[in-house]
Amino acid sequence: EPAGFLDAHSVRFSRTPNRAAAAFDPLDPEYAEIEESIRTQGGNQVPIVVRRLSAKEKGQGNHRFELIAGDRRLRICRTLGLRVLATVVDNLDPAQQILLTMTENTGRSSLRPYELGRQVIHAMKIARKSQNEIAALLGLDKGQVSKAVAIAKLPQDLVSAFSSARDVRYSDLGKLQAALKVASARVVKEAQKIKT
Repeated sequence: EPAGFLDAHSVRFSRTPNRAAAAFDPLDPEYAEIEESIRTQGGNQVPIVVRRLSAKEKGQGNHRFELIAGDRRLRICRTLGLRVLATVVDNLDPAQQILLTMTENTGRSSLRPYELGRQVIHAMKIARKSQNEIAALLGLDKGQVSKAVAIAKLPQDLVSAFSSARDVRYSDLGKLQAALKVASARVVKEAQKIKT
């Protein structure tokens, strides 16, 4: 369906893993840049992508749509009290939805390794495709995807040693994995050294 304006509160957020929480912080430079653009333009110029909810999915809420792509744009439009420009796509199966979400995220701005890894793991389950197949579908380097998945699989207490999961870099992976092999008790201390 062509793009049109929707009440931003008629769209529910997806349950699909997306960006790390820090990506939605108004102090994050990328977020602030998107917010300033939307404020200046009086709305989002790039449509979000949504799917229509079935009567069963709507339940008791006032949501009529579910977000597929455009989480930050939707959040900002809600905060600013603006209607949101959206494209409605129906008849997508869950695998197509997650691949559309990932294509949009990787095409617009780079996902951080942890974010990419979480999305690839989810896509592998939903789409029943291998890491390499997901990488090929998204046009990403297989090695990069492999490292991102390894980062997303790191123990949560290790990732929590960083100020944000978004701060874990590809170059940190080898040091963190080596530290895990040596002594898991030292891992958090190593992560804290790396982040500084």
